[in-house]
This record gives sequence, structure tokens and C-alpha cells, in this order.
Amino acid sequence: MVRLLGVLFFLSLFLVPELTFAGLEGAISGSVLDPEGLGLPEAQVQLLGSAGEVLKETTSSATGEYQFFPVAFGDYELKAQAARYLPFQTSVHVASGATSRVDAPLAAKGKEMVVEVKAKRRLIHNSASVTSTELGRKEIQRLPQGDQISLPKLLTTTTPGTVQGPFGQVFFRGSHANIQYQIDGVQLPDSPSNTFGQAFSPRNIDHMEVITGGIPAEYGERLSAVVNIATKSGPEEAGGDATVGYGSYNTLTPQASFGGSNVSGSLHYFVSGGYNRTDRGLDTPEPVSFSDQKHGGSDAVHDSSNGDNEFLKVDWLANNENKFSIIAFNARTYYQVPNLPQSFSATNPLFQPGNTDPFGNNSDSTQADPLNFVPYNTDDWQREKNFYTQIVWKHTFSASSFLQFAPYYKYSSIFVHNDAVRSAAPDVMARLIRGEAVDPGRVYFRCVPRFEVGSAALSWMTERLFLGTGLRRPEQVEMRFFEVL
Repeated sequence: MVRLLGVLFFLSLFLVPELTFAGLEGAISGSVLDPEGLGLPEAQVQLLGSAGEVLKETTSSATGEYQFFPVAFGDYELKAQAARYLPFQTSVHVASGATSRVDAPLAAKGKEMVVEVKAKRRLIHNSASVTSTELGRKEIQRLPQGDQISLPKLLTTTTPGTVQGPFGQVFFRGSHANIQYQIDGVQLPDSPSNTFGQAFSPRNIDHMEVITGGIPAEYGERLSAVVNIATKSGPEEAGGDATVGYGSYNTLTPQASFGGSNVSGSLHYFVSGGYNRTDRGLDTPEPVSFSDQKHGGSDAVHDSSNGDNEFLKVDWLANNENKFSIIAFNARTYYQVPNLPQSFSATNPLFQPGNTDPFGNNSDSTQADPLNFVPYNTDDWQREKNFYTQIVWKHTFSASSFLQFAPYYKYSSIFVHNDAVRSAAPDVMARLIRGEAVDPGRVYFRCVPRFEVGSAALSWMTERLFLGTGLRRPEQVEMRFFEVL
């Protein structure tokens, strides 16, 4: 059993004379103008979300200027209105670490003003030469697997210069780690493990940004990439959806989501859940037989998996200065470790030194070793559990300073089950069953474990062969593992 348990707290304090950005934050500023192009004071300016909800509002200054800060990266609607003038509304895109300048010209009532927007204007970062890729919920839905795709696969599918490793790791530009993940502006100090990345479902992403070049200094010593994730929030009108998918290998994927808000629009909530199971979990089917290794078999052997995941988000805008949010998600996964078909046996040359397979791999070379024979009825399996929650309080002091307090908790556990051989004389086994202490020398207890770890520092364990010895005590089982050099 490998367990990773952490309670981490993150406090961001920005009290500076100029705008300071971190994480998802950007800003929107501009002027409200009258028909003559002069600044219009005391005009009401609102920032609207994708569902039309009011996220922030302010009034223009004596010179007609306004500013919204902090603003999470993404697409918004800006609305300005004043007495004796027609309202003005336009779309605006905010990039992380940048200020979007949008002026709001108001026309006098009685005159018609037509504003035609043909495309969204993407502003160039003026503070750093950042290379980034942005993706919204609509783009995710258009992918072949839609929002049922895993987060590591979503990153490698949509971000140039990335590849996915054999255990689901994500490599950016050839780097094996050093990735900064953020969830709704909360920076995680350490990169989540592969299992933690698999736990978060893209179904809960509203939009995300992946920075792979020119990473600003506020992210720390991150040389590979920064992954900013903005999660979904409840719409103004309550509603949801439910789907059920079924495919080959008895793959079943039911899922549902629901969200809404209170009457005033200050409280938003969103929940989702899903389940999945398949007879083809980890790998493709093994070769048909020893005599036909170039073609995959029609059936997967000992390869089923199942799991579930749940997500909750609650946003409360207490007033223009204080916003609170809670996010929690949980995921559980069980999968079997695939075996070779029954037609293979330990005496096959494939498992002997000096063998050359149909693809030219020679087990006597420095690049290959004899394969480890695993009987078809071996019952190796693994169970993973992941839980994460964060509570965020964001207080805005002024147009150029805010305080963010974000404690979070994450938990990951991995249970590895592997077949073992335990034998002893009948009287000794009877004593073991009764829970009595037995001399270890009278019991043969050996195993060949396989590990999947949640820490980059322990990744070497997935690339080695281990042998294990067991000791059955009355209150517990002790296992000792040895690396085969």
C-alpha cells in the first residue's frame, strides 16, 4: 500500500501600486465615452459571464475610466449604460497575466448605433512573450472522445510539443516533470501524479490554458508548462443533462450533471458524476498466440476496469469585494493487470534468453531482456483513490490589489494486489488460519509485485523487477521487496 497524504495551504497577497498578476488573473480596463468621445462619469459598467450572469460591476470615474481586477482568463461580455444614453455591450477576451483594453462608446437615445463583431480580438501579451494554447468546453466537446477524454490525453491531443508516456505521464517538450497545475487560480506547489491527473475529469472544465513558452517568473521555476484550469459554474437558470454511452468490450459510461443559482444570482452551484467500466482497461489484447505474435488477439485477457468520479463547485459573491468558492472532486478506479493468453507457456522461446521476436528484438542485446512469463489465470489488480478539495476567499482592496486565501487538501492512495505463493505443512497452515504466531522459516511465502506510484521520485519502481517475501503475523502481513539487479 502506498499512500500520499497532504494538507497544504497557499496564501497569495497582492498589495502593490501597479497591477500584479498570478495564476488565472488578468484585468479589463477602459473608458466610457459620450458621443463626442469625452469621458462619461457615473456610468454603470458590468462584467457578464458566459451565461449572462453579473460577475462584477462598477461605476466610471470622473474622467470616465473603469477597471475590473482580478479577472480570471476567458471570454466575457462587457456592458455599459448611463441615463440619457443607449446601452453598450461587446465581447472581450482576457488572457492570464494581461490587461484587455475596451472602451465603451455610448450613443444618445433617439439615435441608432450598430456594433458588428465579426471575430473575437485576441490581445498580444505586452509583459512577456508567452506561448500558450487555450481550449474551451465547446472545443473539448468536438474532440473524438468529447469530455470523456482523460486530462493527460486532452493535454497531449491539443497542445503542440507534448507526448504521453506509457503510464499516462505528460511530457512537454521532452521534459519529464516540472509542470505547474492550477485549479481556479490556486497553484498546486507540486505537480500532481499521473493518478491525480486521471482523477480530474475534463467534463468539469469550462476553459483552460496551457503555457509552454516564455513562462512568467510568478510561476516559479517551471520550465515545462503551466496548466491553468477554470472549472464550470452553475448557470442562471437551473438545469442539467444525463447521458449513457455503450460500446465495444462492454464499455459503459453513464454520467450526469446539474447546476443553477439563487434568485439574486450571487450563489452558483454545479455538480456532476460519472461511472465507467470496460473489459479492455489497461492494454490492447495480447498476441493471438506464440505462433502469431504480429497480430493482436480478439479478446483481452484479465483486462477489465471500472471507476467513478464526482465533482462539486459552489461560488458565492458576497459583494463586490468578497468572493468565496468551494471545489471538491473524488475519483476511484479499479483495474486488472492483463495476462498473456492461455496458449502461451513458460517454455516458449519468447521467455528464454537469446530469443529474437518477430519484430527483431533480441533478448541478449542491451536493449531487451527475456519477457517475464505470467500465467493466464494470474489475478493481479490495482485500486486507486483520489480526493481533492479547496476553499478560496478572494478579497479585493482596490483596482490594483487583492488578497487570496486558499487552503486545500488532497489525498491519493494506491493499493497493489499481486498473486503470491504461500505453502506450508498442513499443521502450520492450520495455525496460520487460527491467527497464531508461526516460525517464518516453516512457511514459503514469495511474490512478484508490480507497482504504480504517485510520485516522480518513485517512478523508478515502475521500471524494475522486484521479488517479495512475506511474513504472516497474527495482526498483520509484512512484505519485503527486493530489486532484481
